[in-house]
Amino acid sequence: MPRKKTCFVVSPIGEPATKTREQSDRVLKDIVRKALGRLGYLVQRADEIAEPGVITQQIVDRVMKADLVVADLSSRNPNVFYELAIRHATNRPCILMIKRRQKIPFDVRSLRVIQYELADPESLKKARVELKKQALSAGKVGTPLSFAIDVEAFRDSRDATMRMLAEIYATVADTRRILEREEARLRREARLWWKQKAEEEERRGWQRRYEK
Repeated sequence: MPRKKTCFVVSPIGEPATKTREQSDRVLKDIVRKALGRLGYLVQRADEIAEPGVITQQIVDRVMKADLVVADLSSRNPNVFYELAIRHATNRPCILMIKRRQKIPFDVRSLRVIQYELADPESLKKARVELKKQALSAGKVGTPLSFAIDVEAFRDSRDATMRMLAEIYATVADTRRILEREEARLRREARLWWKQKAEEEERRGWQRRYEK
C-alpha cells in the first residue's frame, strides 16, 4: 500500500474550552481536513501527536518532514512563526492562512495567504477550494528565508555571473523592502489625515449647533 501523504497543521491551539481552541478546531475540521482529506493527506496537529517522547522535538520533526505544512497566522502566535521559520528553511511546500480582516504580517506579505471567516459558509468554501488548489500545485517554494540562502550561495559561487546575479537579487529585495515600508508609512499618514479631518468636521458641527 502506498504511503499516505502527510500534512502538519501549525496554528494557535490554546487550552481546551477556550475561544482559541474552538477556532483552531473549526479551521482544522471545516477547512483543512475537508479540503486535504479528499486529496489523500493524513492531516495532523501538534496536540494530536500520541507518540511517547519530547513533544517539541516531535513537532519540529513533523514541521521539517511533512509533505505539506499549513500554517494559520491568525492572532500572530509566536510559536506559529517559529515553526513557520523552520519550515521555510527546508524550502518545502507550505500554505499560509489567516482569519479575514486580520493584518498579514510584513515579512510574509509577499506570499499567497488564504483568508477565511468561520461565520461565513461561502468564505469557508472558497478557503477549501483555494487550499486544495495550492496543495495540488505544491512544489519547491520561494520564501524570504530560502531567497536569502540562495543569494548567499550565489555570492560564494566561483562563477562571476552568479555573483552578479546575487547582487542584483539583493538590490531588488532591498528596493522592495523600502517600497513596502514607504507604502506602510503613507497608509499610516492617510489614516491619521482622515481621522484629523473627521475630528475637525465634528468640532465644526458642534460649533454650528452652539452658535444657533
